[in-house]
Amino acid sequence: MIVFALVSMVSCREDSDERVNPNEQSYGTFSRQFDVIYNGILYSYPHWDVDTANVIGRHDYWRAKAAELDTRDQVEYETLKNIYENMYGTMLDHHMSIMVRNLKPCPGESDCIYIRPGVNEVSRRIDAEPTYVDYDHVQEMIAKMYSEGRVTEWCSHYVVEDEEFGITSCLFDGDILYLYFSGFALYDYRKNDTEDAVRVNEVIDNYLNIISTKQDLKGVIIDVRGNGGGYVTDLSTVLGSLTDSPQLLFSSRKKNGTGMYDYAPFVETYMRPYERHLLNKDARIVGLCDLNTVSCAEVTSSFIKELPNGHLIGKNTFGGTCILGGIYEADYAGTFGSQDDGHWVYMPNYQTRYGKDRKLYEGVGVPPDEIVSYDKELFDNQTEDTQLNAAINHIRRIE
Repeated sequence: MIVFALVSMVSCREDSDERVNPNEQSYGTFSRQFDVIYNGILYSYPHWDVDTANVIGRHDYWRAKAAELDTRDQVEYETLKNIYENMYGTMLDHHMSIMVRNLKPCPGESDCIYIRPGVNEVSRRIDAEPTYVDYDHVQEMIAKMYSEGRVTEWCSHYVVEDEEFGITSCLFDGDILYLYFSGFALYDYRKNDTEDAVRVNEVIDNYLNIISTKQDLKGVIIDVRGNGGGYVTDLSTVLGSLTDSPQLLFSSRKKNGTGMYDYAPFVETYMRPYERHLLNKDARIVGLCDLNTVSCAEVTSSFIKELPNGHLIGKNTFGGTCILGGIYEADYAGTFGSQDDGHWVYMPNYQTRYGKDRKLYEGVGVPPDEIVSYDKELFDNQTEDTQLNAAINHIRRIE
């Protein structure tokens, strides 16, 4: 996920009945629960102008189905799930998650259902393939290359607790810098002095020192395969290190009113150079991505794709590319409800577009410049990573 810090001023406002407080929990009936969720989404969703799910057209039929549940003594898990899957299961936003608590659960059944439109869409892709790349994969791959004399300045750390965060940086063949990290959690470790933080910062500093001092660096590989995103503040370190001048990061538009189409204008956000950034301007920059490249990792993929010396390799990303944030009571948008009560809707209040052409990757993912599938059998038998090999070959290619 992308976590975006916002400071908002909450003010008093007048609301019509259907728009009042989607955080309300004391409704007591399935019909009222349905109304609260529906209206909360209706007036806060940032993608109505591009979403084709036709939620409004579905409303009357499925609202009647929800009302019928009020007449029952018990409600089956699948019956309730079917209502909300049919209402919201094909929506565009891939960050969205809807939790609905069953007010009359059957004995032995879960009283909580989750709807994930993004997971639904990804499961239907004909080119979808599992993600095999994780910290252990990377360590095994680098260990083999190290035994062949191809790896120097190798620095890694794995945090067992919390997010189980893993990070690695090293040099391949003396002139290709490689950085892998499992999530955008660098900010967590930059701000404290625990043993894990010290070790993580050693890996980051190893990467930054090499990229900012090695003149003969031929290329940089940023591996965000299997990276589920996290803090947007980490982008300044990862992406700011790749450029010596401001580069367009994305254009974003905020949902900021009670009307379905109440949006602020698009505003461009630029990535400025980090204090330690790429010394050799001629070095090629390659991003590695896959189906489980999500959120901030997709911002990274798009940024590299747009760089004049950038190239994206792998498979299409997940498609959850928007910024999260907002306070509903101030912004009329964003996440509302509570996981401890009757409903919870996890949702952004921004629409985000990428590149000078303002491409919309939400719901479809970032397409790589070069499609390369992961060959699991080859890795299992020979510890050869087809996608990494393609990245190295691209950097070595003479044009």
